[in-house]
Amino acid sequence: MTLHTQPTLPEHPDLPKASPAPAPILTFGFEEEGQITARVGLWDGGVLGHFDALNETGALAVLQAALQEARSRGHPRVVGPMNASTWFKYRLVSDFGTHSPFFGEVWHPAPYLEWFHKAGFQEGWHYHSSLAPSEAQDPRFSELQQRFQDLGINVRGVVPEKLEQDISSIHALSQKAFQDNPFFSPLPEAVFRSLYLPVFQQLPTRFIFLAEHDQQLVGYLLAYPDPLNPTRVIAKTIATQPERRYAGLGRYLTGFLHQEVHRAGIPQVIHALMHDSNSSRSLSRVFQSETMRKYVLLKAEF
Repeated sequence: MTLHTQPTLPEHPDLPKASPAPAPILTFGFEEEGQITARVGLWDGGVLGHFDALNETGALAVLQAALQEARSRGHPRVVGPMNASTWFKYRLVSDFGTHSPFFGEVWHPAPYLEWFHKAGFQEGWHYHSSLAPSEAQDPRFSELQQRFQDLGINVRGVVPEKLEQDISSIHALSQKAFQDNPFFSPLPEAVFRSLYLPVFQQLPTRFIFLAEHDQQLVGYLLAYPDPLNPTRVIAKTIATQPERRYAGLGRYLTGFLHQEVHRAGIPQVIHALMHDSNSSRSLSRVFQSETMRKYVLLKAEF
């Protein structure tokens, strides 16, 4: 059993493959019988991700090696698991609940959280996904609809002939809408396009809605049927222009989604991967949703 830096040995076939993300500056691997059975990557800024392990011994070896390296580089804190940035997979499940996983959700063996704690990590930021009946409608929907129509906002779906421009507009709006989020980092449009274009091309786009004002994108809601369960639609991302006149636009788009999903005969909407905040909890109350899963992003401070 040996710890390797930048391992070149083959990974054990049971070790999950690292999900796509920019390459870390350093990778640690734990070898058993000529194969890597645990792995973790370290990025600039003290970000730790690409973690997977088949047992506790390997998990603690690579996690503690990454922490030691981060400390030697002068980082006051390490955050993880996060594959490079929040544009890619991050967080651990802290409460699996009873519902089956949905498409694109972080999913891993149950001991991972315990291993992070044993390596010296503490819980830092909390998130959840909730499940709502599509028939639940916002009592303020008509009021919001009238207000945004009076403002001149038009909501449309995705059309093939505008797809290239829409991707560019969604990228630009996302940079503005999420810039105040914890751990936000700008993402080049080419990388953004590589992440989201397949979603538009491979998944049904019936539940993707774009809100435009004076021919400019001011809000969007990205949702799609869950390929793992035909009774659910996943509301993955909502973003709006951070201006006072657009306050409530995200709620309006969510109400729009619920109407369309209910009209399609699909009974459930997943409000996916939301930060635990007053706004997300308010949304849950409006749409009568129940928490289906909880997640955590961890930290280790020196």
